Amino acid sequence: MKKRGIKFGSYHTGIDWNLILNSQSYTPPKPKHNYISVDGRNGDIDLSEALTGEVTYDNGEGTYKFIATRGNYLDRYKLLNDILKALHGRKMNIISDDDVDHYIIGRCDVSNVKNTNAYMEFTVNTICDPWKYRILETVRTVEVNNQTKELSLVNDGVKTVIPELKVTGSINIAFDSSNVALSDGVYKLTSLKLKSGLKILNVSGIGTLTVTYREANLYV
Repeated sequence: MKKRGIKFGSYHTGIDWNLILNSQSYTPPKPKHNYISVDGRNGDIDLSEALTGEVTYDNGEGTYKFIATRGNYLDRYKLLNDILKALHGRKMNIISDDDVDHYIIGRCDVSNVKNTNAYMEFTVNTICDPWKYRILETVRTVEVNNQTKELSLVNDGVKTVIPELKVTGSINIAFDSSNVALSDGVYKLTSLKLKSGLKILNVSGIGTLTVTYREANLYV
């Protein structure tokens, strides 16, 4: 039976190393606040969203504690060396068996190692991007033939994303106050940002538009 565990890059702690996941905990990313104090003014000026127009975040942190019971002291010492080679100091995708639909990106450090005659225990600490990404990208397609169609794009995440646009034919995309003509190719428009919620594109011309983006929530 597969042991519940964590997938670090291509290694699963239960399948590849036969580790017992003793505990896992997370520290959510802190919002980055920017307050300016001005003499003679009541309260501070809040500039937290002044640069980007939205809240930004520090990194998140994860802690995973493991136990190994198989083999003798030397067997577990060799196992620890394999784990250090695979994880220690490295940045990778991390997937928990408790949430196989998302991944986080973090740098790993192994610490608190204790190897006795009966068992070994250690901790993997991670410093992660503030986002928990969906493994499956969202893909929406619309085909037009001398007509105008609405394409609804929903971002259920928190992270603002710039989608990839794949165009075949010759089409026109209208959104917000922008109007963009595109022909065969793959594009990313810095003016087309999908914040959390709904955005409507009006697509016209002759051809096909495929929109691809990856949603992400805060790392918890």
